[in-house]
Amino acid sequence: MKKSILKIALFATLILPFAVHASLINPPVVFDGVGNEKLRECPAFDCKILQYGAMIPRIEIIESSGEWYKVHLIERGYFDNSTQQAKELPESKWQTSTGWMYYTLIPENILSKIGGSSEIKKDALIGTATLKKQSSVLNCPSTSNCTLLTYVDAGTNLQIVGLDKTGEWYKVKIDDPILAGWDKWISANNFTDESKKLIDKNSGSVSATTTSSETTKLGIGGWLKNTFDQFRSNSKWGLLVLAMFVLFILFYLIGKYRLISKVSFSWLKSHRTIGIGASVLCIVVVFFSVSNYYQKREVELKDFLVSQQKTLQDTNKNLDTLNQKYNQESSQRIAQESAAKAIIQRLENKVNQGPSSANSNSLATVVSQWSQIIARVECDFVQNQESWVSSGSGTALGWNNQTVVLSNRHVLVPENITPSTCRTKLPSNAATYSGDDIRVSSAGADWAVLYLNNPDSQIKNITATQPAICKNKPSIGDSVVILGYPTVGSKTGITATEGIIAGYDGDFFITSAKVEQGNSGGAAILLKDNCLLGIPTFAQSGKIESLARIMDISVVLK
Repeated sequence: MKKSILKIALFATLILPFAVHASLINPPVVFDGVGNEKLRECPAFDCKILQYGAMIPRIEIIESSGEWYKVHLIERGYFDNSTQQAKELPESKWQTSTGWMYYTLIPENILSKIGGSSEIKKDALIGTATLKKQSSVLNCPSTSNCTLLTYVDAGTNLQIVGLDKTGEWYKVKIDDPILAGWDKWISANNFTDESKKLIDKNSGSVSATTTSSETTKLGIGGWLKNTFDQFRSNSKWGLLVLAMFVLFILFYLIGKYRLISKVSFSWLKSHRTIGIGASVLCIVVVFFSVSNYYQKREVELKDFLVSQQKTLQDTNKNLDTLNQKYNQESSQRIAQESAAKAIIQRLENKVNQGPSSANSNSLATVVSQWSQIIARVECDFVQNQESWVSSGSGTALGWNNQTVVLSNRHVLVPENITPSTCRTKLPSNAATYSGDDIRVSSAGADWAVLYLNNPDSQIKNITATQPAICKNKPSIGDSVVILGYPTVGSKTGITATEGIIAGYDGDFFITSAKVEQGNSGGAAILLKDNCLLGIPTFAQSGKIESLARIMDISVVLK
């Protein structure tokens, strides 16, 4: 019997962690998604991202693990460029991916069906904090594996609804429909010191009243200490009670052991006498205990009022400081905007003046040199008896002794739909080249290669020399130029837009250069080294083109 019990206990010990870690949901809970659901390889923010949303998604929740849910993400449609609308595919062509999804991407009413909404800690308002500089908003508390959602200007007041375990990241509330369903995190170092102090205090790191917490933890030793302190603070009463207690004990000992034989202390042997004496002492002790309690409460109340008054004064002082800083930062922002407008005006003037200055000649030379291999790409698609054409940009290269066009995956294979054929043309050549052999990144990155079917000697000569590839990481502030065929640009030739490197995000460079629809797949040239820096793209950043991102060319060459 004992052995059976031990076996059962051992089995429960081994199986319990797995049972608690994840629980199957049968039958699966199904709902229609909105398209921004991010799918990960495992239930953690550090896990690899398998898919960035889907077109007309259906989601089946099959397993739960704390704040994470394992799902089947079913993509049921595609984007029709001709009508600019999403269209549903036949069920036989639906594509299913399996991975983990964070609970914030699942509607509350769906969570209530699973029973997980009550287990997940809700966001609670901690306080309001002010940014001291322009800040990146990420979807998780890290800079390595998180996605950039947007930027927030300096001086913005944000509601703080959570902190990470280290306290180095603040979870913020931003009412933006585009960002709905995403957690939004900003580094705590981007907020003003006054704001950080208030948030840390409101989150519980600083106790409001020390006296009160000490009182709740008083034991017998603490009670005796407070009573002794009370006696000591009221010396007359303390001495009187102490004298009565000593005298009573002395009389009791004399009577019991007849220490003084000539005096009769028989009355001290009476239980009644002992009871009366003990009662008197108890009454005195209770009196001083009650008095001690109410005096302590009075002191605590005074300390609490003083603390609250000081907090109110500090808050008012912080508000005045924040208002002053906000006004200063507003003035700085206005000055920065004016300076930016002046820079833009100077750039426009340089472009309008043509090759009159050394910088303009340098930029014009770079554009002229690289434009020879920048290709315009058009692909034909047929789906559900409907046909359409998509266009974008690419770079013609010699690749493994073959002539190819390097572009974005979402340009050549949008929504994972393979085109029937693609056509490409270079500005330096009147010929049109076709191809239907497209190979995409095996790692899931947003790049693909189109192999040309009919390369002639002219395009082979153009691509025979490998272009200069950037070997060094650019610095923030370095100038770049984007070459491509945006839909809002020239209808007959290449369009060049100039900007700077504004930041980094994993395998991407963030740039101020304008990137429009059609620029994707073109070339980003680092001006100072006259080398190919990467491919303008937006797919990896949530399909928001205005973020203007460049995929590092080293990702392709790995």
